[in-house]
Amino acid sequence: MDGEPATPRCLRCIGTELVPLLGTTEEASFLECPLCHRQYAGRAGAPLSYRWGHPISLALYGLSFRSGPSDRHLEMAVDALSRGRAPEEVEQAIREIELELAEPTQAVRNILDSPQTESECRDFLSSVVASLRSTRP
Repeated sequence: MDGEPATPRCLRCIGTELVPLLGTTEEASFLECPLCHRQYAGRAGAPLSYRWGHPISLALYGLSFRSGPSDRHLEMAVDALSRGRAPEEVEQAIREIELELAEPTQAVRNILDSPQTESECRDFLSSVVASLRSTRP
């Protein structure tokens, strides 16, 4: 109907309507795809982005507070994605980041409102993947 907001759809599973999750408020909505189970966050006037906890959000977290990527940021990102995780979980995180790098669905800098440019964030994610791959058996 005219005037009604469009139902949010999964950025990967084209056409699939997202399902609201608990915790949705007037300021922020939390949604999940019933097919791929990716979770998203939305704010009024802003595009959907992956929700906190997605591998990209974990990798970019350290960049949210600093002026530019450094070796320490890379160590933090690798640690966040690998410490205490089974090899299969690390591999899944790598694949998820690689998929976004190869087939972009969003401005990843918006996930955590990073002060870095989109290009800097994506270059950093590439470095994270390379580092994770180099440390895997």
